[in-house]
Amino acid sequence: MKIRLVNNGVFIPVDDIQQALTPPAEGFYWIDADVDDLAVLQPLFLMHDLAVEDCLSDEEQRPKIEIYENHYFIVINSIRFDDEEIFLRAVNLFLGRHFIISVTKQKVSELRTLKPILWEQEISTPDRLLYLLVDLIVDNYFTVGDRIEARIEKLEEDILMHTKKSHLNEIIGLRSEILWLKKSLDLRKRSLTP
Repeated sequence: MKIRLVNNGVFIPVDDIQQALTPPAEGFYWIDADVDDLAVLQPLFLMHDLAVEDCLSDEEQRPKIEIYENHYFIVINSIRFDDEEIFLRAVNLFLGRHFIISVTKQKVSELRTLKPILWEQEISTPDRLLYLLVDLIVDNYFTVGDRIEARIEKLEEDILMHTKKSHLNEIIGLRSEILWLKKSLDLRKRSLTP
């Protein structure tokens, strides 16, 4: 677990989790955790049992926002395209007045990409961090879609030159990945619409 005081985009490491319970004079606390850290974090930050259960679940979570007494719970999925297959990685976020807690099971590249942006834009509020992170994650969906489309175009060119059954199978597989991605985005859009 990494605990940081963030003020004007500057990161100050914090060693004692108890410090993050009290609002800082300026800035906010960003706690970057994994699911094993929830046992410590839940009682300190009064995380709702259902939100913690969602973080621990092995099932793929739908993007959502839940409102609890002292925090919001947000789930959004980061996307990766490796070896002709799409992978989703849940990013679970607890947003409070003076803190944001990110909880993931695997490494999520957008969390690393976010740090220089926070510094560049001199971010001092947790809601602004949330906005920038969601923006990075959503932008990556389009990047992955473009990579898949480019791969299909390359395969189609290869087929015109040297027809192989493996090319056709790969195109069919990639097209089904795109359909799955579009369906996922449509479901996410519907779940975020009031």
